[in-house]
Amino acid sequence: CSIQSLGSFKRLRHRCDVAIALYQEYCGCGIGRIMLETVLELAKKAHYEQAELEVVEGNDNAIVLYEKLGFKRYGTFPSNMKYADGSYRDAYWMMKKL
Repeated sequence: CSIQSLGSFKRLRHRCDVAIALYQEYCGCGIGRIMLETVLELAKKAHYEQAELEVVEGNDNAIVLYEKLGFKRYGTFPSNMKYADGSYRDAYWMMKKL
């Protein structure tokens, strides 16, 4: 779980990037929700105004969680991920106002 500023330029200081990762066996237990709620609360306390994240297409459980917590999808990064077998997956850019 992490939170990161998008840069030191004044015009970017209101934005942060958030990320969580779980081992597959822990998905669906509510841990991801707790982690994301915690990091979003920290982002608010740090005076960020919007949180952003990327999620790989097909990660439907994560997308549902993000949407439940108020994130909306605003764009697609084509071929964002390249895997060892040579295949590609798109990623979605999602954002939430804090």
